[in-house]
Amino acid sequence: GALLEKVVDVICSDKDRWVDEMMKDELGMMEQTRSPFKIGLVTYLAFLLVGFIPLALYLWDFIFGFSGDLFLTTCLLTGLAFAAVGWLKTYVTDTSHWKGILETLVLGAIAAGVAYLVGDVLERVIVGG
Repeated sequence: GALLEKVVDVICSDKDRWVDEMMKDELGMMEQTRSPFKIGLVTYLAFLLVGFIPLALYLWDFIFGFSGDLFLTTCLLTGLAFAAVGWLKTYVTDTSHWKGILETLVLGAIAAGVAYLVGDVLERVIVGG
C-alpha cells in the first residue's frame, strides 16, 4: 500500500540508488568492489605462470634432457594447471568446483588446439612443407 509507494518514491528519487537496486534485485548483479587493476594484474600473472608450463618442460629437456614423452607430459602438466586455475576461479565466481574445472579445461583445450594449429600452419608457411 502506502508504505510501498513511499519506498518506491524514495528509491526512484535518487537515480544512483535506483540503479543499484535494479542491478542487485532484478538483474542479480553486485557492485564491483574489487580493484580492476588488481584483477587485471592477477589475471596477467596467472596467464604468464600457466602459459610458461608448456614451455618449461621443453626448456628442461633442452638444458638437462628428458627421457619421457615431451608432448604428452606437457599436455598433462598443462591440464593440471588449467584444472587448478578452474578450481581457484570458483572462489571468485561462486560456482561449483567441478563446473569451474571443466569449463576451464574445455576452454584451455580449445585455446591450446587453436594455438597448435596456428603454429603448424605457420611452420608450413615459413619452413615449407
